[in-house]
Amino acid sequence: MRLKSVGWVFASVAASFGISLLCWKLFPSRNDGQTAASWVQGVGTILTIAGAFLISEQQTRVALRATLDAQQAQEKARQHGIMAVAEAADEHARRMTEALESANVYLALASVYDKTIIDGVVRALGDAPVHEIGSRDGVLALLSIRDQFVFLGNAMEVFLARPWNHPELGPLLEQLSDPADRTQRLALLSQSETVLAGNVKVHLRSARDHYQLLRNAVLGPGVVNG
Repeated sequence: MRLKSVGWVFASVAASFGISLLCWKLFPSRNDGQTAASWVQGVGTILTIAGAFLISEQQTRVALRATLDAQQAQEKARQHGIMAVAEAADEHARRMTEALESANVYLALASVYDKTIIDGVVRALGDAPVHEIGSRDGVLALLSIRDQFVFLGNAMEVFLARPWNHPELGPLLEQLSDPADRTQRLALLSQSETVLAGNVKVHLRSARDHYQLLRNAVLGPGVVNG
């Protein structure tokens, strides 16, 4: 664009100078010195206008570039803010995942899980300006993380309530309350806890997977959020 503008200006100057020479040949003046001075002044005026045009164009280009750079910087800052919220959610999910793999699951979860924290994460994810992500896949991933944390909170509460307080498993365990059914009752209890813990893990795994999708969509694959 700049080369075209410069070429246009020089072409205009060359054309003006050529016309001046043609007029000099076709219509010679008796006062050649005065005529020549007028030509020089005319060409100088054209050059001045051309220089002003180039300077104005350059200033406009610089101002536009600065505006675009500022907008891009603000967009990136907002995107990193969204990623900070999502990263905090992912870190919380990671800790709960580790707790579920520990020897004493309930004790480990007591130090990392609280329903109010889950609710806070859901609110923070819901308040994030999804339109700032700038990617369809990123928007879907963020919304999925939020939904998975909603499901996670419900699944975790059911798991922590233990199987005998479950509306379906509880009556089954009650039917096996006879001492003679102790082995069967313990087997059902263990199986029930495994199933309920598995429900929690499904939502944790999905939330973490969608965090990676969001991270790739916003920051690009292999880029560390900082």
